[in-house]
Amino acid sequence: VAAQPHQEIQVVADRFGSPTWARRLAQQIARIIASGERGIFHATAQGFCSWYEFACFFLAQLGIPHRIVPCSGSSYPAAAPRPVNSLLSNKRLMDLGIASMRHWQEDVRAFVQESREELLLEAGLPVIESITD
Repeated sequence: VAAQPHQEIQVVADRFGSPTWARRLAQQIARIIASGERGIFHATAQGFCSWYEFACFFLAQLGIPHRIVPCSGSSYPAAAPRPVNSLLSNKRLMDLGIASMRHWQEDVRAFVQESREELLLEAGLPVIESITD
């Protein structure tokens, strides 16, 4: 987590994908193997967003106040060229009845719930327990 509270960060707003949790991908791969099906599969989270939308959602789930400024991919320094659209389809998984990928927002919520303390500690931020009724 590179964002400190209220720090302004620039995030690309014109590149799109489906943020996919590695754990969910591993579960999907295990399901493909168990099915005995062979061939090429695309496995990605459901839904899509820009990198900017992902950053806003992720930091909001962590409860980190932020000032994220959208920027163009062409103005953002990158070590390698990135596609504007990196969306994939889970159609084959769905057609075979073995799709288990969830919406990216659902997985971000689960990941943050599980890893929140570790992420905040890594970022050098205080861990404040939320109060629930």
